[in-house]
Amino acid sequence: MTKGKRHRKREQRIQPAQRVGEAGSPVGAIPTGADGGGIEGDRHQAAESEGERNMEMPLKAAIGGWIHGNANAVIALFTVVIAVIAGIQACIYSAQIDWTRIDERAWLAIRFTPFDGPTVGARLPAPIVATNIGKTVAKNINGWIFFRPVPIGTTIDVSDYARVRPSSLPEGEPIPAWTTFKTGVMYPNDPVLIPHGVFARTPVGKTVPDAAIWDQALEDQWMKGDTYLALNGKFTYDDAAGDHHWTTFCNVFVAASSGKNISRDTSDRCVAYNSVDNNK
Repeated sequence: MTKGKRHRKREQRIQPAQRVGEAGSPVGAIPTGADGGGIEGDRHQAAESEGERNMEMPLKAAIGGWIHGNANAVIALFTVVIAVIAGIQACIYSAQIDWTRIDERAWLAIRFTPFDGPTVGARLPAPIVATNIGKTVAKNINGWIFFRPVPIGTTIDVSDYARVRPSSLPEGEPIPAWTTFKTGVMYPNDPVLIPHGVFARTPVGKTVPDAAIWDQALEDQWMKGDTYLALNGKFTYDDAAGDHHWTTFCNVFVAASSGKNISRDTSDRCVAYNSVDNNK
C-alpha cells in the first residue's frame, strides 16, 4: 500500500468521530458554564431552606413548650375574653329590650289647645287635651289641674296643689282651687278632652272647689295685664305591664293687648315643670 492510500484511510476514520461531535456531545462530556451554575444555585437554595427549617424547629418547640407550661394561664385568658364578649352581647341585648319596652309602652301626653282668652259670664276651661301617644293602653289615670289667675308680679307656684302658697292665689281665695281628672283606660292615639279642667274657686265655708264663672272684674284685671292665667298639673298612670308613670305640665297665658309679660323666673319654672318619668 502506498503512502498516499494509508493517509486517505486515516482521514476516513477521523471524520466519523468529528461528525458525532458536531451532532451532539458524546457521553461523559463536560457541562457548559450555564448548566454548571444552575446546579450550583439549586444546591445553595436547598442549603438555605434546610438552614431555615433547622431554625424554625427550635422556635416552634419553644412556643409549644411555653403554651404547655402556661396552659392554665392561656385557658384563663381565653375565658376572660369570652366573658367580656358575652357581657357586651348581654348589654346590647338588654338595651334592645329596654328600647322595645319604651317604644311599645303607653305615653300619656298633655297638649295645649289654642286659647282665645276668657269669656265673661262663662266658665273658663283649661285649654288642654290628654292623648296616649304610646302603642299600648294606659290604665288607672289620675290627675289634678290647677288653673287660676295670678298677679303679674307673682312668680308661678308649681307645687302640688295641696302645698301651693296662698300668696300665689287670687286675693280672698281661702285654699287652693283645683280640679281632678280620673279615668280607667286611655287607648293609643285617642285624644281625651278634660271637661273638668276649669278655673275654679273654693266657696266660703267649703273645702272643695267649684267651677267658677269668669266675671267682669276678673276680665278687667286680665285685659289690663294685672294678672296672668297659670295652668299646671300632674297626671299619673300605669302601662299595660303595670309599671307606674307620671307626667307634669305647665303653661301661662297673658292678654296680648295688655303689653305686659311674665317674669323670667316664672317662665323658667314653668318650662322646667314640663317633664315625664324615667321608668321603662
